Amino acid sequence: MTPEEILLHRIPPFIEEYKPRPPQIAVATAMYDAMWAGKNLVAEASTGLGKTGAYLSAIISAIKNGMTDGSAIISTSGLTLQGQLANKDLPAFQKAFPELTFAVIKGRTNYPCLLKLEDESPSWLEGYLEKYPDGDLGNAPSMTLDEKIAITASADECLRGDCKYIRDGYVYKMNDRAANSHIVVANHHVTLLDGMMDFGKILPKRMVTVMDEAHNLSGVATALGAEKATQGGIVQLAGSFPEIKSDMAGQAHKAFGYLRSHGGRATAYLSQPLEKLEQELGIFQETVSGLEGSAPSDLRLLKLR
Repeated sequence: MTPEEILLHRIPPFIEEYKPRPPQIAVATAMYDAMWAGKNLVAEASTGLGKTGAYLSAIISAIKNGMTDGSAIISTSGLTLQGQLANKDLPAFQKAFPELTFAVIKGRTNYPCLLKLEDESPSWLEGYLEKYPDGDLGNAPSMTLDEKIAITASADECLRGDCKYIRDGYVYKMNDRAANSHIVVANHHVTLLDGMMDFGKILPKRMVTVMDEAHNLSGVATALGAEKATQGGIVQLAGSFPEIKSDMAGQAHKAFGYLRSHGGRATAYLSQPLEKLEQELGIFQETVSGLEGSAPSDLRLLKLR
């Protein structure tokens, strides 16, 4: 079954007002040929050509003709396009090919952390998870930054294999679904991060990767590789250390003073590192205090408890 046959005969009955276009068929055929030849393909097309239908028909044709060594990864420029693929485009193709399976992969902060839910679970979450059992928070009620941080875990917070919920966690199940799907819908951030980790740490084994909206890749790569300090990052850092009191700087100074008084011969070696650590701690405390006073209500910082 060729991509042309799919676009001409299999898809039209399931997509209202769909009409195959010669340029769309040309792109689909070129991609199919490149996949079997093991080559890269760069395709540019005007708005309205039907690029999504083109690459989906090429992927499905390849699968139907025996290319099954891994999943087809479709990487989009953001969560909105991921949603369009998962909720509109792929279900339409799935009607024509019921055996087709697909999964969506997002960053871990798009899913609740079961360990954190032991301490705090908003009243709406239980009903929401019954409606959306995959745990994807994409359709959740609007949350403030601190409310989202309270129920999700960042990459730095996640215990991974040491977590007692590892097998039941939404992220683990998401990865398991992806590993057993024909098509996996990711976004550029996740796809590039997987590449930075030598591939296979996040995304499953792949037979092809389609970079949709590839002109946005450079911006995502720049943001991903940059070192940055954000208000949200400081919120998470502050919330990760509940044992630090609001007067932590004063307590630290007392501890450093004790070290200087009782350090003996080691004091000379400790002097400069301790002074630098005191300075950095003071800067951090001033930054937190300043942001707490200026942050808008929906981005207010968690209090240091």
